[in-house]
Amino acid sequence: MGVTLVLENEAHDMTHTPENALAIINHFQSSNFRLNLDATNFYQGGNEAFPYAYDLLKDVI
Repeated sequence: MGVTLVLENEAHDMTHTPENALAIINHFQSSNFRLNLDATNFYQGGNEAFPYAYDLLKDVI
């Protein structure tokens, strides 16, 4: 049994782009650090959540 830490992307911080969110998740190289994809926050940050962000991030959600 383990613990999974989940990061939610926000419109006005380092995770405002799908690429930045992926870089942060990948930096830790842990299967227990994942992303909670918030589509609205990507839209508010000026990014396309579906299908682009989802396709890029689906393996870390």
